[in-house]
Amino acid sequence: MAELISKATRDAFREHLVGATPHEIDMAFEAADLTCDTNYQPRVTGQRRVLVEQYYHRVNWSDTRDVQKVIRLFEDLLSELGASVDARPEWTEGREHLAKLQRLLLRDGYQLRDGRLVRAGALPQLGVVIEVAAHLDALRTQMRKAAEN
Repeated sequence: MAELISKATRDAFREHLVGATPHEIDMAFEAADLTCDTNYQPRVTGQRRVLVEQYYHRVNWSDTRDVQKVIRLFEDLLSELGASVDARPEWTEGREHLAKLQRLLLRDGYQLRDGRLVRAGALPQLGVVIEVAAHLDALRTQMRKAAEN
């Protein structure tokens, strides 16, 4: 079965995490319910890169349940980066980095919608559909009343 998140996307997020402390990396992965394989010795250099790869090693990239955990991690990272970019509008490099991560995810079939990564082309959540339908129904009622006057 094919991997649901490409190596290019995983590598880009790994490189993003190089700016975090090992403790912050542990906290981010553990918050997403991902575990570390400390016995795995990846072919990368640097303590932070090795740590991220040790977490990645436990993920079955073809299993939607495993990948969903990683998607939640990526959502949190994008949210943090987005907040930093918003706080510093002049930070062009950060804005470009955020756009690159989103482009890679889109290429893998995921897009950011209302702060959540969803499969590109997926229908919005049922609650959103119900809310929109209620608004349309209220608008139709108002238009009917206006036509009667």
